[in-house]
Amino acid sequence: ATLKERTYMVVVPFMPTSFRPTDNTNLRQMEQENGWNEGTVLTARWIKPVERRTSTQRVAHILITLTDPITANNAI
Repeated sequence: ATLKERTYMVVVPFMPTSFRPTDNTNLRQMEQENGWNEGTVLTARWIKPVERRTSTQRVAHILITLTDPITANNAI
């Protein structure tokens, strides 16, 4: 048997489209700006595919995966 680390998914609305969810530097910056422990954000991804955006779109919703339930509750 293997233990899987529990994760918590949170929708972050109106994230600037300049954010790069695959860039670890952006994830660490998100943690720092929100006062979260480093490594709390495991992954992030856009909810709507980038190719479906309009050329003038400046914000979009993002889904982040967190490792800590308290951080997830605070993010909400």
